Amino acid sequence: MAPTSFAPSTVPGFNAPAGTIAASLARGADLSAYFAQFSVGTPPQKEWLLVGTGSPTISVFDSRGTFCNETTKPCTYYGAFDNLTSS
Repeated sequence: MAPTSFAPSTVPGFNAPAGTIAASLARGADLSAYFAQFSVGTPPQKEWLLVGTGSPTISVFDSRGTFCNETTKPCTYYGAFDNLTSS
């Protein structure tokens, strides 16, 4: 199931620091995580970034990882980084 999309919003009176990037967020179907779509690598690969709401950690799915190889093949929708085809 596709994530529910949310457009970037602004908070009145809040000025983002220089270099801040605004991105649309999507909430997973089970409501437990937020994702942002972006491209990574050369050539670019489209990915969904799992956004940790209480952590500085940023992660992408590994195309050969356990998550991507589940029966439902979630990385078919979310994308996964393949370091053999992009740097």
